[in-house]
Amino acid sequence: MSRDLFVSAVDLDKLYSIYGSKDTILFRKICDCQSERITVYDDSTKTQKAADQPLLAQAVRNVIDGEVKVSAQNIYQYEFASALIAETIGEQMNSSAFIECSELLWNEINHLISQYRRSAGISKSVWPTTNELLKKGSGMPYLPKATVASQTGFLTTTEVRSAWLATEHLALDQADDLNNFDIKNEARRAVNQYRIFLKEGATKSLGLFFRC
Repeated sequence: MSRDLFVSAVDLDKLYSIYGSKDTILFRKICDCQSERITVYDDSTKTQKAADQPLLAQAVRNVIDGEVKVSAQNIYQYEFASALIAETIGEQMNSSAFIECSELLWNEINHLISQYRRSAGISKSVWPTTNELLKKGSGMPYLPKATVASQTGFLTTTEVRSAWLATEHLALDQADDLNNFDIKNEARRAVNQYRIFLKEGATKSLGLFFRC
């Protein structure tokens, strides 16, 4: 099984203030910009929906209207709705190294970040692995703090800046041969791309929102 990681640079305060804003213009913009993904998501989950699981566009509307009632059955719809809002108001980063990421590669990326942290004396609170990020949840005010791996994660502007300062001069091994698809080279490319997320977020004084 493979997974994709999407990353947006976004003003998190602006994102979180959308809850209950009743911004109908934004709702229409999301439905227009994200219509294909909304349809694909609803089609892929329609046979699994429980009674309190809204369609994705309705979940987005509920967030904007401030009428979210989270349950164990619908939390993933609302996390995905949060991600759609973040991706619409923010700037999508190039996360090509994390697209169609195999379980083996995903684990190698996390292992490599942990190795770099140990060698440089960087704490996991400063530079989290992707697994650690996705345990945070979206941070949206209507969602409980995630205690297990979720679909979303975030770094605040301060956290982005701290992570970039800690890794800016870190000597990461480079994969010189771009045609070499060795798993360790692929993991190094992904870790380097993660640092680019941090650099761009820090340069623009924005937070980062992650969706898997």
